Amino acid sequence: MINCPIEKLADEVRASYGQTSSPVSLDTIAEGEGISLVSIEKCEGFHGRIEFLREAASFVIYHPDPNNAPNRKRVRFSIAHELGHYFIEPHRELLVAGKSHNSTPGFICDNELEVEADEFAAALLIPRAHIEQRLQRRSFMTLAEILKMGDDWQSSARSATIRYVRYTGEACAMVISKQGKLTKYIPSDEAEALGFRFTGLKVAPQGSAAIQLYNDSSKRNIEQVHITTKTWFPYLNGERDLDEEAFRLGDTGYVLSLLSMPAEEDERD
Repeated sequence: MINCPIEKLADEVRASYGQTSSPVSLDTIAEGEGISLVSIEKCEGFHGRIEFLREAASFVIYHPDPNNAPNRKRVRFSIAHELGHYFIEPHRELLVAGKSHNSTPGFICDNELEVEADEFAAALLIPRAHIEQRLQRRSFMTLAEILKMGDDWQSSARSATIRYVRYTGEACAMVISKQGKLTKYIPSDEAEALGFRFTGLKVAPQGSAAIQLYNDSSKRNIEQVHITTKTWFPYLNGERDLDEEAFRLGDTGYVLSLLSMPAEEDERD
């Protein structure tokens, strides 16, 4: 489901700083707001943190050093996430009141504040107008096309996929698993309407593209399988075709799967 107020806020922030083309300059936005960006060289397990410096009456965002981080796009998402805590007014009020914490960006944490900051980050980095324009030309995207969109806008693969799932009219879902265990499931509105709200599974099922990647560590490209919904949704009545594309998210142990339940009349040559 699209968070319209946060989408509107992200649009307004980009427009205020003339960020209409890819990639969005987070440095320009931070500088315009008087926010200091401070990179941390040794930061294992650290993703980001924003603080209000009361004596200076200003904000500072601490983030991993992009030059030492394994994934620069992930660092960009972390900075955008912290900007979310700044631009979303109730979050900023908490910061000014002295409340701060190390963030867990990337749609990993279920904490409401973290989810809202994630939604803002994804909306800031990949504008809704771009996705809507893409989907006007063709109603669906392949995982390769989604990953390319993430590269073009310098946003993480996870957030690019979520942006697609949020906006497409197709029945599809994103699944994130780590070492075979499911950690996140986000369905499109159409998939949810058809009853695919949850998978009912805790681990990636046999026969899935995700499990093939876990069973063969040499696989580094997109893995694709044509199965049925019974593989990922064994507890639901009925059965229909399902296409799964899975991609290893670097060396993090995470695998991203895009589940697509195409309509019978679809022709995806």
